Amino acid sequence: MTPNEKYSACVSAAGYVPVPLTDDNLRRLLPADWRRVTDDGIRLGNRTYDSTALNPYRGMKSGLSRKKGRWAVHHHPYDLTRVWLYDHHEDTMVPASFIHAGLIGAPFTQDIWDTALSLFEATSGDKDDEAGIARVVCDLLEQAWAGPTQLRPELEDGLPPFITMSLPSATPESGADAPEPDWATITPFGELDVDREGLYPIGHPALRPETPGSAATPALITGTVCAADSSTASSSPVSPASPAPRTAAPSVQGFGTIGDEDDL
Repeated sequence: MTPNEKYSACVSAAGYVPVPLTDDNLRRLLPADWRRVTDDGIRLGNRTYDSTALNPYRGMKSGLSRKKGRWAVHHHPYDLTRVWLYDHHEDTMVPASFIHAGLIGAPFTQDIWDTALSLFEATSGDKDDEAGIARVVCDLLEQAWAGPTQLRPELEDGLPPFITMSLPSATPESGADAPEPDWATITPFGELDVDREGLYPIGHPALRPETPGSAATPALITGTVCAADSSTASSSPVSPASPAPRTAAPSVQGFGTIGDEDDL
């Protein structure tokens, strides 16, 4: 029996109590890279992250030999203004902010940072000048917020008209000019063409025989099972339905590992 099958069997027998995720639980679901903590902080994506909470970890190895002493650093793909180092010894998340986040003042992605780096290097800028790249990121975000300053040539005379479709005219074949049907000649479909007793195999309160002086709610009477062919109908009493078995709990899926171990 696999662990998922064992879990499903236990949940089916004992149930479970849903527990909401904490903030740290949610942060552990974010992508992670493995980095060292130096005297300057954490280097990630050509940026430096630092905070006073990182002081105990500067120069300290994680103890994970397969990761060469690096720590798991979680980051939000759409907000790279801060990261979280996961301390697996204390099971805590240690926050750190981008040292030049104040120059940007808004969340940004790695794509925006890479675009700003290309523009900055095109103007003879140094790729290690994080403050200069941060200013270019701020300019890109402001341009995106303001929108385009000049329309494309094909749109200078206004937006193109909406595409219209010419619908074919109504024809008798389409039913537009069809005559009103004679409802008196239409035979109803006999999908419920059964007697009242056949609708309720185990008996219906309205069809139960009433005994003089009996209570208002007599016990259910036993009926017979209906079938489309009366010759194959079963006349055996219908036993009360047995409780439906509980469904197995969904399988527990694991998360993939992050394989990027380059130390920037």
